[in-house]
Amino acid sequence: MQKRSDIFPNSRPSLIAKTSPATGWTLFLNMIDIKNPNVSIFLDAVDSVLNSNTFLLQTTVSADPGTIESKIETLLKGDGEAQLFRQDEERDWHFLNVFDVETMTYERREGVLVKPNLRVEVLCEVSDPHRYMVGMLTADPNIGNFKTFYGTQKSKQEAEEIVAGFLTELTKSKPFQTFVLQPDFLYNKTDKVSELYYFEGGNACDTATCFLCYDTCYLLLTNGID
Repeated sequence: MQKRSDIFPNSRPSLIAKTSPATGWTLFLNMIDIKNPNVSIFLDAVDSVLNSNTFLLQTTVSADPGTIESKIETLLKGDGEAQLFRQDEERDWHFLNVFDVETMTYERREGVLVKPNLRVEVLCEVSDPHRYMVGMLTADPNIGNFKTFYGTQKSKQEAEEIVAGFLTELTKSKPFQTFVLQPDFLYNKTDKVSELYYFEGGNACDTATCFLCYDTCYLLLTNGID
């Protein structure tokens, strides 16, 4: 796992230009700055604890009374997949790619990540988001679908410090809601639809957590596996 030492003054969303090879069109992705220390430290911690390729997607949502499910579905049907590929490159995972030995470059795996007829399901609203996220870093199975495969869980004190920085960065100390989603809207390994998938299925630590803060929605994804 690569550590990042780049220090940025804030976590303003990154406006990333991504050109589609199929159409030649340029898509501008409004993404969270995952190199911000409070964000990168948290994501790296989740990677280590759950043995996960962790992603954090972002979208701006309207203030209409639409359901949280519809807001997440809009993200996933929009630039959600593009954000996943971009973060996969930025975090140097290349989990969604294969290495072409002839060209010595990474190529995108064949297939699609987002299920075409997806239906996002909210399992519950989290009453204590800080406790829930600390449970993720301490690998507490009594709090969520969290477990560590290599004894890399954080102490409660360290987890609390990491989570406090992360949530403050995301919400800027404004009121927010947290929801646990059913992690089945992206293809998983057991679906065997194509080479491209994100969730692992089975006994993996597949999780999807949504943070809704005013007009911004964040989607935290994990796929921890032994």
